[in-house]
Amino acid sequence: MKHKIALALGAAALSMVSAGGVLISATPAAADEYDQVTCKNYKLKRTSWSADCTVPYGHARAMGGCYDGTEHYGAWVGKGRYKFGISCGNSKLAYFDVEARKN
Repeated sequence: MKHKIALALGAAALSMVSAGGVLISATPAAADEYDQVTCKNYKLKRTSWSADCTVPYGHARAMGGCYDGTEHYGAWVGKGRYKFGISCGNSKLAYFDVEARKN
């Protein structure tokens, strides 16, 4: 599931509507599950994202799509706790995701 950009500031949630009209909001206490991966404590900026993720089994990696048309992927990692994130450099971040596989 690719996420459009959502920002969380303190206890209040700030939501943004993407050009596609998708509304997503997040709070600091929110956690997402990507198959077996759980992520929380999202940090979202104009050009990058990061989150604290737990991979209980299998493998996972971060990815991000940028407004300049590029996609960036992190390294596949195994079981453990990680700080996932992607930077688009000078381009704006368009979407982000965590990809998981069971092997």
